[in-house]
Amino acid sequence: MDIIICQTCGAVSKCTDTQCSNCGAAVTNDAEDQANWPPAEEDYVLSRSTVSGTSQRTPSPNKLDSQTPTKPDSQTPAKPSRNESGKALNSEIKRKPSTESSPRQEPKQVRQFTNTHMAMVLTASLVFVAIASIVFTLQSGYQISITFSNPFEQAIVWFAQLSISMKFMYVALGLGAVAVAAVCASYAYLSPNGIANVLEKKKYIPSQFKKQHSQELKLLNRPLQPGGMPLGVRREWRAWKPLAAKELTLTSKIRETSPHVLILGTSDKGKTRLMANMVVHDIEAAERAVVIVDSDGKLSELIARWISIHPNGKTLAKRISLLDPTQKNNSIGYNPLEMPEDGDLQSAASAIVYGFKAMYTELPNAQSQWSQQTAHILRSAVMLLMANGRTLADLPILLNDNDFRDVLLESIEKRRFERAEYTTLLETWGQYKKLARSEQWIPWVEPILNRVTPMLGDERIASILTKPVGDLRLKTLIEKRRVLIVKVPKGKLEQNGNVLGSLIVTGVKQAALSLSNETGAEHPPVALYLDEFDNFIEKETLESITSDTEEIKVEFIGAIDTLQQLPEDFRNQLTNGVHTMCCFTLTKKDADLLGPQMFRVDGRKIKIQTIQNFFNKISSSPQFELIADEEKLNVDRLVGQDDRTFFCYRVGTAAGVFNLQSHTFKDIPKSSLDQELIARMRRNF
Repeated sequence: MDIIICQTCGAVSKCTDTQCSNCGAAVTNDAEDQANWPPAEEDYVLSRSTVSGTSQRTPSPNKLDSQTPTKPDSQTPAKPSRNESGKALNSEIKRKPSTESSPRQEPKQVRQFTNTHMAMVLTASLVFVAIASIVFTLQSGYQISITFSNPFEQAIVWFAQLSISMKFMYVALGLGAVAVAAVCASYAYLSPNGIANVLEKKKYIPSQFKKQHSQELKLLNRPLQPGGMPLGVRREWRAWKPLAAKELTLTSKIRETSPHVLILGTSDKGKTRLMANMVVHDIEAAERAVVIVDSDGKLSELIARWISIHPNGKTLAKRISLLDPTQKNNSIGYNPLEMPEDGDLQSAASAIVYGFKAMYTELPNAQSQWSQQTAHILRSAVMLLMANGRTLADLPILLNDNDFRDVLLESIEKRRFERAEYTTLLETWGQYKKLARSEQWIPWVEPILNRVTPMLGDERIASILTKPVGDLRLKTLIEKRRVLIVKVPKGKLEQNGNVLGSLIVTGVKQAALSLSNETGAEHPPVALYLDEFDNFIEKETLESITSDTEEIKVEFIGAIDTLQQLPEDFRNQLTNGVHTMCCFTLTKKDADLLGPQMFRVDGRKIKIQTIQNFFNKISSSPQFELIADEEKLNVDRLVGQDDRTFFCYRVGTAAGVFNLQSHTFKDIPKSSLDQELIARMRRNF
């Protein structure tokens, strides 16, 4: 039922009434008002409850005005007066018929748009784009033009559209962000643990030695040639510095005059693999003889496996001999007491003496069992056995059995005028005959017997060293540039393997010296690789090798865990005699010993650089390290290194120290080996 509101009191009356039932005022139902107010495009339907509430609250015209939608000025009707507001509301209410009589409609349920729907839409879009792209490509080819918009232009346009206040606000925020970023960057770069100070601590060449360092770097920055030796890759090299020195090598010219290399560092840090890279390069180059004496078997195993899978392995194996006492049915023989070809009994006997002395390299401050009298007795015994064509198996009998000694001396007596040494030998043993029957004889010969007797009891070693005629000819090996690998793992052979290794080392030195006397230093050089060299070489032999480099041409390349197990005089001879040191992670005592020798200090190493120092280098000065602190920092460099990284130091240079990483030497699985080729190398003598 339609209703109207009285314009005087606001009471509600029926649409058919002509007079207000409350105040008696006349009410009208003006069709014109109904047509013009409210606007035709807005419809209002009020339920009875709403109208009832309206009659109780008596809404003001201003409130009605605020509920009316706004239109542009040309379309907004004039605001009705107070007297007309009743008519307007009456017309508005009467415009729509009452909805009470119509059936009530249930609200529609709105379906939510979930992530599944989003995924379906995206998938469908991608499929559509892909199909459209394929169709477009098939029709017109790959003629697709892509236009990129300039984000800076868009930002400028966006900023220009902002109001003045917003522009100032964004500028202030930007300046604040820049200030915060600058503070954070300065802290990250210039704090005590910042980037600048950390990088400064990593520098190990003082500024005043940069020139000398560059000169040494230039000498080693050469392509690897057949006569050279690979060292490693510089850790300072970066891909964005293609012109900087990357790989360093000892050139063939350097190896002619300064070939000796000491590889030092604790276990499992990369010493063996660095040495393996050097060995395989010398084997492939075939410019020198190579002798490898391995005390734990790892180096010889790496080399043998590398040869077995090498593309030219069969050709290389013809030059390689593998002496492995741990293998059964070993038929190779080496008699160190054979009469030398040049007839120099004195030098040959001295080499045997030094070989035995190498096994008595005592720890520092320990009482040595080896004495000068022991060395003299052993030299005379070796010369007597050599002159009679005997082997090491007869050495204990000679020292203990007077009758056997008399038989050998009688043989020399018959030939005393053949050689000058025989007369001296007879005189010497004439004096020893009296001493041999005294109690003083036993302490002198005991160090010899302590090494020879257990060695002869080990069939694996005795079968090699007690053959009257040996298969191994060291002079021929050097002349023909062959390769000898001696595997004497200490865990399996104990000290007996050291006897064989040390006699091989002194034999190589003696063979090179003999060739030098014959050819005038025109023979090929021999590279002597010793792993745990303290088991095979002693001070006198090393001194002879390092001091007569150009004459005998024996290149010493030795590895050891620590220098502290060497006597002080041997240690000094070693550090002064070698020309290149490769120092992996060192013990603290070794680092204290070598750090001041390797690294230079000048008292100008920056400790902390502040912002003031960074921007005002003229009026301010950074804080520098003390000399003692700088030396301690260098010691810490040697103690704390990563695996396969080392400092290479050219001994005697002002700033020839380089931080390197050794080349990778891959492990070869046992299943890939050519066992027949390895067995052939064991018989190749």
